[in-house]
Amino acid sequence: MVTEPQSEPSKKQRLVLIDGHSLVYRAFFALPSLTDREGRVVNAAYGFTSMLLLALQEHPDYVLASFDLGGRTFRHEELAQYKATRRPTPPELSPQFPLTRDIVRAFGIPIYEVQGVEADDVIGTLATQARELGLHSTIVTGDLDALQLVNDDVYVLTSKRGVSETILYTPDRVRERYGLEPIQTVDLKGLVGDVSDNIPGIRGIGEKTAIKLIQEYGSVENLVANREKLTPPKVKKLLEEFSEQALLSKKMATIVRTVDIKLDLSRGSAHDYRPDAARTILADLGFRSLAARVPTTWRDGSTMSAPPIFAPAVKAQGQLELATETARQPAQSTLALESEPSEAVAIVRETAELEQLVAAFAAAERIGFQVITLDDVPRRGRVAALVIGLDEHAVYYVPLAHEQERCLDPRWRCERTASNWAGLIGTYWWRPTC
Repeated sequence: MVTEPQSEPSKKQRLVLIDGHSLVYRAFFALPSLTDREGRVVNAAYGFTSMLLLALQEHPDYVLASFDLGGRTFRHEELAQYKATRRPTPPELSPQFPLTRDIVRAFGIPIYEVQGVEADDVIGTLATQARELGLHSTIVTGDLDALQLVNDDVYVLTSKRGVSETILYTPDRVRERYGLEPIQTVDLKGLVGDVSDNIPGIRGIGEKTAIKLIQEYGSVENLVANREKLTPPKVKKLLEEFSEQALLSKKMATIVRTVDIKLDLSRGSAHDYRPDAARTILADLGFRSLAARVPTTWRDGSTMSAPPIFAPAVKAQGQLELATETARQPAQSTLALESEPSEAVAIVRETAELEQLVAAFAAAERIGFQVITLDDVPRRGRVAALVIGLDEHAVYYVPLAHEQERCLDPRWRCERTASNWAGLIGTYWWRPTC
């Protein structure tokens, strides 16, 4: 069922699974209308590629993608109204799906598609097979349906808002949000339904009640089997009347993990990566900023586009474990920041460190400067960090929109100063505004 790689990995390797259809759809509605030189709307392709580059930045061992082929699936056969309330695909969006496929292929990333099977099911199957091989997978998607796949070896990265703010779901993060095990999120949909897919659930049972019932009974099946014991009477009556509907709703929401497809790790590795082809197609589309972010290989940091966003499969790699974070949500947009920088990079978090950087900046003979944004949207990006290179070896990273406790005070502002060391890019002096 699974094609083994040519050599057995010496440590747990990482696979990134791209849910192409959901990311393209989300990007289309999240980003303003962008057109290429021929006047074609390309905002969805732009947003998708930005997310793809974030995935590549973590230097995974393998990257695969899946798209929906359209048409009816087994879910349409069992539930006539499945997705029946969805609006027709906007005419500006439809051409961006084949365009996005072309972008993925240009990167050298294989696409897995099966007629009559949704991309969710393909990805669920591939993630299951990857776990059997000892790989750690991260599913990049715009759809929370994938939370049912989360376990110690499968994480889900999804858009929190738009395409720039993301959240990584580990088992602890799912429990923190829902009070349920990841696999039980499908039982939740069995009871409350899913408006986007027109899955009915049981009308009259809300999320809070559903979570309480699942916590007590474990699953929809066990809940139905014990419906005579339920209180209050209203809930008991609803389960007696709509138990079959709840069971069908859960089935419709359950991702299939046994699709007739095999994970082939002889494709989709760093050896198949084609940066030149990727840069060419992005440049042709007018995505110059994205083309500049295409790394030389998956294994280097030659092009830094944004801070790392994935929790590591192996804790020894030194990145912040998102699963251990508290429920507090930062007031500003966040991306995970490496907790232990390499010796070559100095992370500036304190006022004194910044003042030292300004002094070193003034004394340096050669200077490099890069602005990193949270939103890779032309002229509208919010600044996430600054990267400054001085002379031959000194590199400084100034985080501005990561976890608040790890950044410079957000009340600081930037003023350009007249100075004889402005050079080509100008000099920036930071000071508190209050």
